[in-house]
Amino acid sequence: TENNWYRRQVDTLPYTSWRDGFYYYDDIALCDVLAQLGEDYGLGVEIANPSLAQKKIHFTVERGCEVERIVHIFHTIGINVNVRDGKFIAG
Repeated sequence: TENNWYRRQVDTLPYTSWRDGFYYYDDIALCDVLAQLGEDYGLGVEIANPSLAQKKIHFTVERGCEVERIVHIFHTIGINVNVRDGKFIAG
């Protein structure tokens, strides 16, 4: 009913990270993460493997950082991403 209120704990990081200067993705498909990053960095996206494209990842990086830092972070989480010919290439 209208008068039933409840309180629950909420992770605010997804909502505050943008304001604080970070990209924050938690349990988001790689294709969606790269699409957003590609749009912001003016790069296309190519993912050869459909199952890799749908892989859910956790990824955090400072907004406006060098693209090499983004590539490095992907490598540290075990995803081979490079930039070539104006595109993020994963695979």
